[in-house]
Amino acid sequence: MAHFEDSFSFSFQGQELKTWFRVSGEIRANGLVPLVVCQGEPGSSHDHLLPLAALSRSRPVIHYDQVGNGRSARSSAWELFNVDLFVTELAELVKALGLERFVLLGHAWGALIAQEYAISASKPPSALILSSGFGSVEHLRNEVWRLLDSLPLESARALREEPRDSQEVRRALVTFRTRHLCRVLPVPEEINRSIHWVKANPSINRLFTEGLTLGNRISGWSSLDRLERLERPVLLVSGFYDTATPVLQQEMLGQIPNASWHLFKASSSSAYLEERGRYMDLIATFLSSIDGT
Repeated sequence: MAHFEDSFSFSFQGQELKTWFRVSGEIRANGLVPLVVCQGEPGSSHDHLLPLAALSRSRPVIHYDQVGNGRSARSSAWELFNVDLFVTELAELVKALGLERFVLLGHAWGALIAQEYAISASKPPSALILSSGFGSVEHLRNEVWRLLDSLPLESARALREEPRDSQEVRRALVTFRTRHLCRVLPVPEEINRSIHWVKANPSINRLFTEGLTLGNRISGWSSLDRLERLERPVLLVSGFYDTATPVLQQEMLGQIPNASWHLFKASSSSAYLEERGRYMDLIATFLSSIDGT
């Protein structure tokens, strides 16, 4: 499929930063509403969500690598890396591409950034898709620990008690990931490419993650008391085995004025790979409902 790649520079707290992006399809003034995709793990890359580019047969689809890793410029100014940076970066992407209308899809960590952007932006997106999203880091952590307790006894004990670099923990992590992060085996190449970037430069990931979930610099993050500000249509998407459990989806659903929720019953956090056809059909249908509004 036709696409082009480029980058833009922006300033944040006195630092000049550069972000790489990819546009699949063609952005047209009177065309169908574009889809902007926000990646799913701090310090990874857009690659795991590249299957969404298939939607560019009918509309432009925009991916980008968040600043600091992937194909975007790196920086060792670790004090800059906070939620405000990534929200500013997203706003600068929208500005650089001249987008007047767009739908924003955020996956997992990207759903956190997408919520913050949609709540605070002077020109919010036309609609929002929160894929494997959540409204509270603390509540997400609680659900992950509950899922850990459902693992086989040896795996659960290893993840709670063994040294992090032990062989037992590595085996337990494989068990957890294949249950709750991606149930496709072997691991799809799209996910491996994103993991590559985390391994190549793990510093950003460490700033925002704690064990199997988000934490550290954003341990107290929550949008639950602000979700009522989301007045545009919102689609929640998750998997039955997702770390973003149905409990977390119901929690958000009760706070957002114009939201719907779809649960993929055979998926974990990677429904876009695990039930790819159904996922793409759902997103395409939702996007079509926004085009004429």
